[in-house]
Amino acid sequence: MNFSAQLLSYWGFYGGVERGAGALNTGSLRGGPAIRGTAYTNAWGGVYSDGRKRLSGELSFHGNREGQTGATSWGSSLYLSWRPTTSATFSLSPFYSRDRSGWQFVARPQDDAGVRHYVYGDLDQRTVGMSVRMSQTFTPTLSLQLYAQPFISAGSFTDYLQVADPRAKRFSDRFQPLTPTRNDDGDFEANGVAWGDPNFDYRAFNLNAVLRWEYRLGSTMYFAWSHSRDGAVDDGTFRLWHDTNALFGYKPTNVFLVKVNWWVSL
Repeated sequence: MNFSAQLLSYWGFYGGVERGAGALNTGSLRGGPAIRGTAYTNAWGGVYSDGRKRLSGELSFHGNREGQTGATSWGSSLYLSWRPTTSATFSLSPFYSRDRSGWQFVARPQDDAGVRHYVYGDLDQRTVGMSVRMSQTFTPTLSLQLYAQPFISAGSFTDYLQVADPRAKRFSDRFQPLTPTRNDDGDFEANGVAWGDPNFDYRAFNLNAVLRWEYRLGSTMYFAWSHSRDGAVDDGTFRLWHDTNALFGYKPTNVFLVKVNWWVSL
């Protein structure tokens, strides 16, 4: 169910709710048998201002809850757009989410007898980032566009589970609890099977800039610059300022491209 409305001032708001049944999921086991999902409820909403103004914005949110596991997730984003002149636009969009998945796929290791086991875990993940866009038209034939996004996401796993009966109606019957220990290689091990450390703390920064020049009618030249840097550790701990400092300490990759189009009249 969805709803939306716009006022005479051109401000508006919207929202919705969705109920999902516990249908069979054919991809969750990564090539294994289909597994019964859990029922869930999604909700979302937002409000936006008059987009005709030089300064406009939108605030949105979303949330999710699973019935049998009690797992919840939520997130919010803000979008601000500013047009200082008729030829320039600037937008800023920070976002944050907190996801708690009661049964996130971890690995599918084999035991000594060659039997495949499917391991899940309770994932607690936090994600933060911000998208920045800028567009400047200098002349009808010359313009510049810029996009940048720093991104940090960290997740840690607890309460490991092993699939027992993938089509059981009750969640507790579909999985068998595991109590893993660390082996000499640093991997997790339980009931004769081992898997790597799934915890993660990923940081990335991407920037793209494109200068477009129409040097003759119908013929264009593009000068593009792509800057990227990323890295990860497996501690699963979200630390905003520590992760931000680590992000800009990674060695970047820079790519410069030139594209030329020549229009031929036939």
